[in-house]
Amino acid sequence: MEQQKRQLIRKSLSASNIKYLKVFFVFISSGIMILSGLLPFLDNILLKFYPDHVSKPFGGFPTRYIAIFYFTLFVLPIMILVASKLKPYKYTYIFPIFSYSVLIFGYLAQIFNYIFDFNIVAYISFFIVSIFIFIIFEKTLKYIRTIFELDEYKTTVIKRTAQYFDEEAKIKSK
Repeated sequence: MEQQKRQLIRKSLSASNIKYLKVFFVFISSGIMILSGLLPFLDNILLKFYPDHVSKPFGGFPTRYIAIFYFTLFVLPIMILVASKLKPYKYTYIFPIFSYSVLIFGYLAQIFNYIFDFNIVAYISFFIVSIFIFIIFEKTLKYIRTIFELDEYKTTVIKRTAQYFDEEAKIKSK
């Protein structure tokens, strides 16, 4: 009797621990996702607060903030992959979409020699565009899931219908 109580307590504790671990992983992965959206701007933040320190050469780079920028570009996909495997809150995907849309626009502006002032209005505009991109992506995924569910439903109906006719044929042959 005592041993059964201990096993019951262990089962209930392990179930609650799993629940808390899931919440913890969602929290951590959401934080990683937000951080991955903010990291490309780390070089600008450091340049604003420590202009003398980050303007010095570093390794093969002319300045440290350029080295930090390139380092974040290499780290970001890894962070996004790790965070997405831990199942973050779905709206935190807006932050990496935002940072990459700003980066893509910045590169395109340089290619076409377009001088653009990245002020607060531009960042708000990019954030709104990121929300729209996220909504389109979410609707597309929902549509694809619906197609797969319909396909599974059709397959189930076909199997059940074939099974029904097979049983009818067996009954008639007897």
